Amino acid sequence: MTPSNNQVRYAVQDRTTQRTEKVVSQHLTSVEHSIIKEEKKKIAQKSSRQPSGLYRPSSILSTDSTRSTLYEAGTMPPTKEDWQQ
Repeated sequence: MTPSNNQVRYAVQDRTTQRTEKVVSQHLTSVEHSIIKEEKKKIAQKSSRQPSGLYRPSSILSTDSTRSTLYEAGTMPPTKEDWQQ
């Protein structure tokens, strides 16, 4: 079975991105590497804590009954830390 055009295209893209990352990483110092790692961690933390969709915390939605309904529906209500931001 021959691979579809998409599979071939993705394979090529993967190889090129890996190669460019290697070339870039050779030019960076260890300090720059640590900075980049920290930034990636921050971005990962931010994206994982964001409430999904258009949901915004407000006084109306802070009641327990609404919280439990949202929890069952799969949209996790934000924590107190998120509210204080």
